[in-house]
Amino acid sequence: MCVQCGNNEPLPSLKNNEKYRLCETCYLKKMSRQSLGTDRHWATLREKLATQQYCCAYTGEALVLGVNDSLDHILPMHHFPDSARTPANVEWVTREINEMKRNRTPEQFLTLIHRILRYRESGSD
Repeated sequence: MCVQCGNNEPLPSLKNNEKYRLCETCYLKKMSRQSLGTDRHWATLREKLATQQYCCAYTGEALVLGVNDSLDHILPMHHFPDSARTPANVEWVTREINEMKRNRTPEQFLTLIHRILRYRESGSD
């Protein structure tokens, strides 16, 4: 059972993890606390995940909670502190994408990706 609530089955990806054997609800509450400063937005995060069909907002890759999921602040917290705790300012992405995006806005991130692609396609590698 979930180590947090003790009521629900843990996520399959966390079933063998003694420390983080969390059910989906408790996992979403943890993500809400980490990204938004409170666990009260967990249901909104679940809705976002469902709306995104459990796929990364950038790549469309399937998201598996506890394996490759991450919450990205669309407008980076560092540059937009007033939006840091706003549920509307987060979206689900893969951990790899979130690491790559870092403190960039979506436009800055996509511009960087396009620059890389243009350079690589020009044969200048």
